[in-house]
Amino acid sequence: GRSAGKGILPRYSMGTDVLSCDRSHTRTVVASGDEFGTINLYQYPAHKGCAGRTFGGHSSKVTGVRFMFDDTYLISVGADMTLCQWKIV
Repeated sequence: GRSAGKGILPRYSMGTDVLSCDRSHTRTVVASGDEFGTINLYQYPAHKGCAGRTFGGHSSKVTGVRFMFDDTYLISVGADMTLCQWKIV
């Protein structure tokens, strides 16, 4: 699989893999959407050795991610013309 290098970019990234990111309003989580169709969640602020979690749901690039105003959901949109709603637990 893909493992994170520095920050939210995959280890062997050319810097164009992450297409969107957003930080939760509570400033505890960062979400990113990438060209592989995955949503990635990271603890914020991150510390060395902290691994993110990856979720699939889009069949193409994730072009946008945004936390709802109360951080209960993350909304993602993709080049596959879908909008996904993710419950934050």
